[in-house]
Amino acid sequence: MNYRALFPLAIPCTVAGALFFAVACGPSAGGRNIRDVQGDGGTPVKNDPNRDSDGDGITPAQGDCNDADPLIFPALNGLPGAPELCDGKDHDCDSIPDGPCDDDMDGYAILPNGDKNLPGGDCNDQNPLVGPGAAEVPDDMVDNNCDGMVDEKAAACDGSVKKDGKSLAGAMELCSPWVMDAKLNKDADAMAYAVKKNFGMGYKPKQGGNFVMLSTGIAADKLDANFNKNKKVQPGTDFGTMSMNPLPMNQKNNVCGADSMDPLEVNDYVELTLTLKVPSNAKAFSFQFMFVSAEYPEFVGTEFNDKFLAILDSKAFKGNISFDAKMNPITINVGFFDVCDKASKICSGSKPGVCTKPIDQLNGTGYEDTSFGSEKIGGGTGWLTTTAPVMPGETATLRFIIFDEGDNIYDSSVIIDNFQWKAEGSMDPMTIP
Repeated sequence: MNYRALFPLAIPCTVAGALFFAVACGPSAGGRNIRDVQGDGGTPVKNDPNRDSDGDGITPAQGDCNDADPLIFPALNGLPGAPELCDGKDHDCDSIPDGPCDDDMDGYAILPNGDKNLPGGDCNDQNPLVGPGAAEVPDDMVDNNCDGMVDEKAAACDGSVKKDGKSLAGAMELCSPWVMDAKLNKDADAMAYAVKKNFGMGYKPKQGGNFVMLSTGIAADKLDANFNKNKKVQPGTDFGTMSMNPLPMNQKNNVCGADSMDPLEVNDYVELTLTLKVPSNAKAFSFQFMFVSAEYPEFVGTEFNDKFLAILDSKAFKGNISFDAKMNPITINVGFFDVCDKASKICSGSKPGVCTKPIDQLNGTGYEDTSFGSEKIGGGTGWLTTTAPVMPGETATLRFIIFDEGDNIYDSSVIIDNFQWKAEGSMDPMTIP
């Protein structure tokens, strides 16, 4: 197709002594270029910068960067250049092959302004893991997000100790622009969540200076002024709220040998809902958490079963993503619950607890105190890491939830920190110590 057919360029040619105008001139019978605008007696056709060999109306001298292809020519005299066909070639001769296209399908074009359908700024349109919508990957020597810097650290966003959703997200290193929205359920008591710098004597942030704490009681420890020293975490705090169970399930792997079905209504419910814009180079994410409960050890295997859930709604996975090898969610019955008193008995006193980590790891939390005689109030999991899949560039929802199950006392808490995007990851969620 001749894109210049409607806009021919007037070029003088001499044939048999007559002067006329045509779009292009061919060689003479003697193999010389009839048009001799240089006045040098003619130049061989294959090297003549003034010859339009492909018939697109523009010569190499006028900027045609490939005079053997009529689909390649530049803008000239107010007329547009050839449209980019997204085939790896520079059709409009601007030195940027496929400038307004998205060859790597990451949602970004090369040209600064992209086109009417795409944002621009992609500094490597052959790699879908590199572009303005990507997160910087530490220590890979690549400018992943096309900001002109390599391996720069993300700006810290965990400095706020406010109790709004965005501050809680920031406390676990979930920063702009990846957090589109962050909110708490309306009936969550303001005492039940907090940004904290430590939990007891032994639990410090895994990243940054703060982490998030959610609780079925007061989100505090024995070092905080608002810690309920009269009730402690046992018998605990009743906020007097009831909510629907977001994910009732049948506990088929109960450690005491009896199946149990979750109730449809639960108590003292706290939920932090995060709407996330997944980076274009992220295939997974991870976070770290630690769960403690005053339900341990006396209520293991019963209907009194406080629970922590991390529910993901992604194109890659939908459902709870924090569980043990037997698919048990995070409760006192989970296989990871091993920070406890070795002298404790579970299953109505018929079995010893699986306590591989000393209870004094909980010193200062309130969950290491004694209640009846020398019996310890509770136990915990220690730090765990959950990894889950997502689709690059999608909008996903992640819900962190804790609630009392079976009663509204005997508190449980979770601390959450160190959220990270991952360029690689398994297609299945997993939680490991």
